[in-house]
Parts: sequence; C-alpha cells; structure tokens
Amino acid sequence: MNNITLPRCLSMVAISLMLTACKAVPEVSGQAQRADPQALASTLLPETVTQPVPDFLLIGEVHDHPLQHGLRARWLSQLADGSRFVLAMEQFDVDQQAALDAARARGLSARGLAEAAGFAFHGWDWGLYEPYLQIAIQHGLPLRAANLSSAQTRAIARGQKTVPAGVRPADWSAQDDALQAIEIDRGHCGLLPAPAIQAMARAQIARDATIADAMVRARQSSGLPVVLLAGNGHVRLDLGVPRHLRARMPNARIFSIGLLEESDAVHAGRRPQDTGKQKLRQQSPRFDWLVMTPPHPRPDPCEAFKAHMRKKPS
Repeated sequence: MNNITLPRCLSMVAISLMLTACKAVPEVSGQAQRADPQALASTLLPETVTQPVPDFLLIGEVHDHPLQHGLRARWLSQLADGSRFVLAMEQFDVDQQAALDAARARGLSARGLAEAAGFAFHGWDWGLYEPYLQIAIQHGLPLRAANLSSAQTRAIARGQKTVPAGVRPADWSAQDDALQAIEIDRGHCGLLPAPAIQAMARAQIARDATIADAMVRARQSSGLPVVLLAGNGHVRLDLGVPRHLRARMPNARIFSIGLLEESDAVHAGRRPQDTGKQKLRQQSPRFDWLVMTPPHPRPDPCEAFKAHMRKKPS
C-alpha cells in the first residue's frame, strides 16, 4: 500500500488487501534501471518487449505515484504506435466486462467507460488512470476487466467462501504459501494476527488467478498480446499473476516490469525479519525488468493502518 487514501476503502478486508497488493516489493532481482526524474521521463521500453510484444506483458505500479503512471502511459503509447494488444486493468472487476463492452460499443468517453464499468472513483485517483483509457480509445485497443470483485475477495478473506481447487498452480508449494504469508505480514506492518494473514494470502492468490484467467481468455479470444496494468504485487514473477499464467500457458512469452521506489528497501526494514524469512524472500527474482523511481511524498501508510487497527472494536 502506498497511499493513505486507500482504493476501495470499504472494510478492514479491503484495506488489508490493498496494503498487500499495492505495497512495493523490496529485495528484487532482474535487470534494473535507475535514473533521476528527468531521465526517467524519457525511458523507453527495452527492445525485448517491443519487438515483438510478448504474449503477456505485465507492468506494475505504486498506485499513487504520478511519475510511474506517466512512464506507463508513455510506454503504452510507444507500444500502441507499432502494435495492437488487449489492455487489461486491475481497476475493473471481471464481472463488469459486459458493461465495459457495452459502453465501448456506445462510443463513450474515457470517463463514461469508467463510470459504466464500476471504476472506484472514491479510491483510485482517476487523473492517474484516465490516460490509459484515452490511449485505448485513440488506438482502438480492446479493454479487459481483470480483477476479482470486491465482494468475492472479501468473502474469501473472511472465510465465507473457499478458494476452488486448482486455483493454485500445480507446482505451488508449502514454501510458496509461507513466502506469501511473509509478504502479507510485511505489507501489513506486522499488525495482523496469524489467521488474518492466512485469509489474506488465500484472497491474494484468488485475485492473481482471476487476473491470469482474464488475460488468458483475452489472448485466446483476440489472438493479440495482452498488457496488464496492476500493482507491483500482482506482477511478481514468483508469487503473482505470471506464476498462474505459466501454469495455464507454459509456452507463452511472459515479461514482467516492476516500478518501485528507491526507498523500498528502507521501508522493508521497518520491522526485523528472522534469517529463515530472509532466505525465503531471496529465492527467486521478482521481475524481468525493474525501474526504480524517487519516492512519492505521502504520509506513512503503516501509521494510518495502526490508527485504523486502534479504532477497531475489540
């Protein structure tokens, strides 16, 4: 989580899931790009992504970071100038796909599309996401709603709904569950009890699986590459959507880009980790390509979360 004004701030469950999905991920490996803001503004995608576009291209974000959003809009324009692709977005729930298609058929504006498809204006910063829809309209790109609905996510996290068998990839291990729990714990500032951590981990896996399924359907129905815009947690190679994509389409070309803040490693150290956890977190790379940006000024999200926890009834 990176913003004190939380997307879909509907409940304790929603807050917790956004903390996990949005919080930048430290201790990454893969090719990295660091630059000052002026240089970053002109950063182009590597040729391995543009010639040709991978079957699945996943681009992360810190949700409230204007520089990162500006970079992604530039990259989408760069891609759209030479290729057609499906644009999939975390900000739209899969059960809104029919509404999104109907709005698109009516030729609505970017704002009209967002309103018709249930964009959460009270949580997501519309000014940061509007350019993506404008690019899709300008270039005639198909749009795909990708996320599990808030209601289903809450039901899973609260134990009211089980995660169907087969949602986890076949090679998903107990160690992966442990690593997911560690990331959930870290992403929630070490404030959640163990049962809540396990519930959040199940919901996170369900969301990633849902996004992967939406991307696979988009790829199969259109024959086009699919570009996903989502939080950094979702685009991780080891635990996120790419893991599920590999299980569903093992021969597909998948490329993940992380957009993190240079202060992420500092944030990761806000509470000590034991040696066993450190080893788990270092086992696999997080992204194929990593761009580090200066941090965006914001209140400490952990302080906001602590305040929320203090207000909860006992």
